[in-house]
Amino acid sequence: MDFETIPTDMNKIYKYSIPTKEKYVIQLPKGSKIIRVEDVDGLFYLWAIVNTSEDCEKEFRALEFYKTGQEIKTPLDRLIYLGTCKLFIMQELCLYVFENIHETQNLNKK
Repeated sequence: MDFETIPTDMNKIYKYSIPTKEKYVIQLPKGSKIIRVEDVDGLFYLWAIVNTSEDCEKEFRALEFYKTGQEIKTPLDRLIYLGTCKLFIMQELCLYVFENIHETQNLNKK
């Protein structure tokens, strides 16, 4: 079932907690649309429009986090910017969150 073709009563915005890591794989309902990534009170969250149907397949999504000034080794055409999270460790540190669409595709090959 494609995200664009699911009945609108099956679409809801859900909030997911995500860890503070350089790379992280999250499992979401297939076709979910990530709409926001942000920090709330020092914790990181991702919001997505998801298909809440019980029979909806799941898929893996590959996230990457980069600090200001950090080298980005992943080719930029593989990254989609999702948002910014702030972390305070002696000073404010911003982490920029991307989805690696190439890695997401590799994780979901059948």
